[in-house]
Amino acid sequence: MELTKEIKTLLSPIRTEDEYHSTLEQILNLMNAEEDSYEEYLLDLLTEKVEKYEDKHYKIDVEIEPIEAIKIRMEELNIKRKDLVGIVGDKTVISKLFNHKIGLSLNMIRNLNKKLNIPYSVLIK
Repeated sequence: MELTKEIKTLLSPIRTEDEYHSTLEQILNLMNAEEDSYEEYLLDLLTEKVEKYEDKHYKIDVEIEPIEAIKIRMEELNIKRKDLVGIVGDKTVISKLFNHKIGLSLNMIRNLNKKLNIPYSVLIK
């Protein structure tokens, strides 16, 4: 039996940072999949692949709360809250976020992953 290219890609582990980011985008596009649909199955499969890649390549504890993960990464990168303007939002949004008045939006999650390299699995709770 010959496997199609799509099936081979789905069954193969993520090997590169580009594959990782591409898979994350696919996951974000599938976040509203209907229950028991092909898309939901695909979302589960892609999420498992990302988790395995992140377990191997990123050292943040997945049990940590998203805001704490952001604070840890900020400390590691030696950046301040004001440096998050443009990544998360304006000063007011940043303040509300750190005071747990608002949650992370999809756009914030994407930006934090891309700019600060915080795994999606840590930011999506």
